[in-house]
Amino acid sequence: EDDKPYIEGPVVNGGSTNDNQPTISGTGGNSGEKVVIYDNGVKIGEADVNPDGSWSFTPGLGKELNDGPHHVEATNVDAAGNESAKSNPFEFTVDTQAPTQATTIEGVYDNVAADGSVLATAEKIGNGGYTNDTTPQLRGTLSDGLNAGEKVVILRDGAVIGEATVDGTGTGWSFDDAGLADGKTYIYTARVEDQAGNRGGVSSDYLVHVDTSEPSQTVVITTVWDDVAPGIGDVANNGTTNDSQPELRGTLSS
Repeated sequence: EDDKPYIEGPVVNGGSTNDNQPTISGTGGNSGEKVVIYDNGVKIGEADVNPDGSWSFTPGLGKELNDGPHHVEATNVDAAGNESAKSNPFEFTVDTQAPTQATTIEGVYDNVAADGSVLATAEKIGNGGYTNDTTPQLRGTLSDGLNAGEKVVILRDGAVIGEATVDGTGTGWSFDDAGLADGKTYIYTARVEDQAGNRGGVSSDYLVHVDTSEPSQTVVITTVWDDVAPGIGDVANNGTTNDSQPELRGTLSS
């Protein structure tokens, strides 16, 4: 059992852990007997059998398990010193090394036009910018390709929301978000994690504001102003002007 962040709890047979002092436990034997624990064929400790037949063992300080594969077996030893055959093995890998790739969010992309239609080509939202797209796509890069068991995870406001898809280059990735709400501001980050629970460095923040509400003001054009002689002044609606750069003037309801 793993009690070291960030993935805690039972380790499955064949799994991975970043805890180099995991608790090894089992059942079998009589109260007062001992269980001997072997790791890769070498004795690493003993545990007393409890009245209910259970036992547990945790490697102490200075006896931490090395990074790499482990093949753990146990035997029962009675009061006379007789030792049973070894149990079925339990295999797992210890990995205490955090991923080394730097993760960058290159941009957040909006493919919703002002009228709500879908754009043929998504447009990049600048960091700190606004979008009317409640399902934007994040795109980013890795400083190096992923190793076996590693993945790029995306965080929104500090919570993991999913896993990115890495492209054919091995260093580019994308993630389609969903469910954003009007009027909210979101902060995205990304990092690499491995199956043992180790985390790589987190990317810089990428912030977007979501705005899907149409402006409520009424806009009125009150006049077109001509400042080229001889007819300087207002141009009547449907009128003519010799000013090729006239000034439009108007009002807002609020």
